[in-house]
Amino acid sequence: MDHDARLAAARAECRAEDSASDDDEAGEEVEMLDLRPPGLRVRPRALLSPQEGLWMTGVVLLMMLLHLVPQLFVMLPYYRITRSFTFEQLLRLLVPFNLLVAYMYLAYYQAACSDAGGVPFDWSPDAAMAEYGVELTAEHRRFCHKCDAFKPPRAHHCRQCKRCVLRMDHHCPWIGNCVGNHNQAHFMRLLMAVSVAGGYLLAMICLRVGDWWNTDWYLAPPSNTETVLIVLTFILGTPPVALTSLLMWYQWYLLAINTTTIETHEQDRVTRLIRRGQIPFFEFPFDVGVWRNLTDVFGPNVLTWLWPFAPPVHDGLLFPVRQPYPEAQFLWPPRDPRTSRRRHPLPDSAFTYGDEQLNPALQPTHTPGSAADLARRAQDSLNGPPGDEDDEEDTGPPLPPSRVRIRRGSEGFEIRPPQYSRMYLELHGSDPHAYAPDAHAAGAPADAPAPDEPHTPDAPGPKVVDIHAEDDEIPLGHLVRRHFAGQSRDLE
Repeated sequence: MDHDARLAAARAECRAEDSASDDDEAGEEVEMLDLRPPGLRVRPRALLSPQEGLWMTGVVLLMMLLHLVPQLFVMLPYYRITRSFTFEQLLRLLVPFNLLVAYMYLAYYQAACSDAGGVPFDWSPDAAMAEYGVELTAEHRRFCHKCDAFKPPRAHHCRQCKRCVLRMDHHCPWIGNCVGNHNQAHFMRLLMAVSVAGGYLLAMICLRVGDWWNTDWYLAPPSNTETVLIVLTFILGTPPVALTSLLMWYQWYLLAINTTTIETHEQDRVTRLIRRGQIPFFEFPFDVGVWRNLTDVFGPNVLTWLWPFAPPVHDGLLFPVRQPYPEAQFLWPPRDPRTSRRRHPLPDSAFTYGDEQLNPALQPTHTPGSAADLARRAQDSLNGPPGDEDDEEDTGPPLPPSRVRIRRGSEGFEIRPPQYSRMYLELHGSDPHAYAPDAHAAGAPADAPAPDEPHTPDAPGPKVVDIHAEDDEIPLGHLVRRHFAGQSRDLE
């Protein structure tokens, strides 16, 4: 079986496995189409969006402004009015600055226009590991459904470029391009050029403000126009230079540990999963030492690290790992076992119960009616159901009027029953045995329990209501009146 046939079989197998766990329907036959443009080996990036074009135009205009304005309108007038500031000193000052700026323009062009690294159309993990004699399983394969192709280790799909980028670090809007395997070195040269050239510019303006080249006994203060342009240079130049310098040192740190910006977030997630005991310990496989990490990006010769036309060191498809087995690079990042890749297909219609009916369990449960009807029904429920056997023995005085609280919410009316324990406290105080002596004095049966004796259900005599019981455990109105049956005490 040739390479194309093996690649088609591996793709079909991967998509068949994903159809069991993703949103592909069972039994659907997938037809593999060759969508490769003629004459292209890798997938090209998408065209620049209008927003990215505006970002890049603004960056170029800012660089030109900070390059030309300080020289033409700050340093040249200072040279004309300062007799001790010679032409030779002016050349020594401006020639290095223009060389740094020219290098910055070239580095920007290389970082913006160089290909970040696309995945070849005919790449497959099985063919890549065939030379090592390693047979990969489904766990080792990473498939991009947007590109319809396998993803090499450390490759990620970029939404702006609309393709998978090899060793993707991030998508930079300032250059309108991804920072990947093929232009990582160009991006680092751009950061260094901006930091050095910007620092040189700010230092030159500071020397002008301090009148550094004036050896006479008089000061050469700047004019109003020069003062405005000096302030404008500091305002427009200081924040970009400071932020670019911080980004440059951060990128140097990531290169030293052979990590991309995306992989820092992956390492945080993997560390959290390991700490919680959800996955076993797995070491980051791509950190093989500081020197080897740097040479994988810039090359083994230090003298060519700053050369703006240096080609990429390797293809970005396979990487050296610190583990003894090379297939470890296909296992990063470890998958979260709790995350299910199964996507349940949505129904054709929202009415899933037929006849355009919703779920019966989701029907409203409140009783329709006005608030007055609900209050009347709630008040009637306090008297118990009709024909209750306790109604014949209910000869005690009536209960005080209770308040049924009704609140209208988003799903109808909410009825809160009266609090019987609070009503009892208002009538008899906090002592539950307060009426017991009156009951004995009024001619209670002789065998009734004493007030200090615990009451049992079978014992005759007045019953004591536990005021500390929950409201939902206290009987309704007709049971409350039964507690005071036979008492001569006026409840009112």
